[in-house]
Amino acid sequence: FSLLLPTGNSQRGLGFGVVGAQLNVPASMRVSDRFAAHANLGVTYLPHITRTLGSGERLRHTLVTFNAGGSMVWLAAETFNVLLEYTTNRSIERFSNGTVQNSTETLVCPGIRFSVNVIG
Repeated sequence: FSLLLPTGNSQRGLGFGVVGAQLNVPASMRVSDRFAAHANLGVTYLPHITRTLGSGERLRHTLVTFNAGGSMVWLAAETFNVLLEYTTNRSIERFSNGTVQNSTETLVCPGIRFSVNVIG
């Protein structure tokens, strides 16, 4: 569980300017000697956000976002991994005028990571 604090500047698009909450549940599993899998499910709740529409009208709304993600990691070597990551976010905005706006964003990202062992 995380408490989200309004530390950014919402006027400049750096945050939402409200206190919110987030819950994420991670899971990891070693599939074999060379593969690992990771998953994450979560929800974010941000109440009473003020948003200015293109018409100049300012509406208060609540933003709820559900997220799901996963990755498969090939442990190619002790210091080198190849990854394929997937994430999707489903957002629901409920405005003070009664309208509801839904959106979904999905990303699939390949990647690599490596490390350097330093003796010290």
